Amino acid sequence: DNDIHERRKPKLVGHAEERKDKARAALIKAQTKTTLENNGDGKYFVNWNSGDLININAQAVYSAEPNSRKAGYAEFTFVKGQEPEPPYRAVYPADLYNSEDKSLYFPMVQQYEAGRCNAPMMAMGDEESLLFHNICGVICFSLTGTDRVRGIELFSESRRLWGRFSVAPDTWTAKVDEDESQIIGGMGMGMVNPNYVALDCGEDGVQLYPDEPTDFYMYLPANSYPENDLRVNITGTEGG
Repeated sequence: DNDIHERRKPKLVGHAEERKDKARAALIKAQTKTTLENNGDGKYFVNWNSGDLININAQAVYSAEPNSRKAGYAEFTFVKGQEPEPPYRAVYPADLYNSEDKSLYFPMVQQYEAGRCNAPMMAMGDEESLLFHNICGVICFSLTGTDRVRGIELFSESRRLWGRFSVAPDTWTAKVDEDESQIIGGMGMGMVNPNYVALDCGEDGVQLYPDEPTDFYMYLPANSYPENDLRVNITGTEGG
């Protein structure tokens, strides 16, 4: 048995051979990410990327190295923190955990990465084998044109789009806290709109092309959004 008990780090078990001081996590394909790839018929499959960080129990951060022989699997190496004890609650991305109060927060501003969908996932369990589930919905904006996109903003008339959240393990659905004291200013950001979320594409923006769509992914708490509830604002680097 080649279990990793020397440092008591959780091993996220897959089906390939175990490596010393490594961990492996299984990813539920078609319901998770981190890279979304179109297979040509409008369906997407997902893979971990090298360097993806997960956080376990707001204590330990692990870095992913994809398994080249098994799509949807990765080996995880301990990076920093304290060695966690069960029960395990692991999240991706790692920075969803707030270091001050150990709660989980969706950010108000998401960061654009070309070809990537960083939608949150979670895994829970007492055993040293964790399977990650998608906990959010994802919107993909496929844009064409000649401008450079500086950012995309989403506004909801009735639903909270960021803030402290919890996850029910029976449904794997994230629910944002409705307590305004925990959302408005909950991370020291002052008075902000909890029904707003933005995608930051960087100061230089992302170049659009007239004949080839560029995909922009944003994640939202899974919810039933009424008709005409969401509004979108796309800003270019020139301010338009």
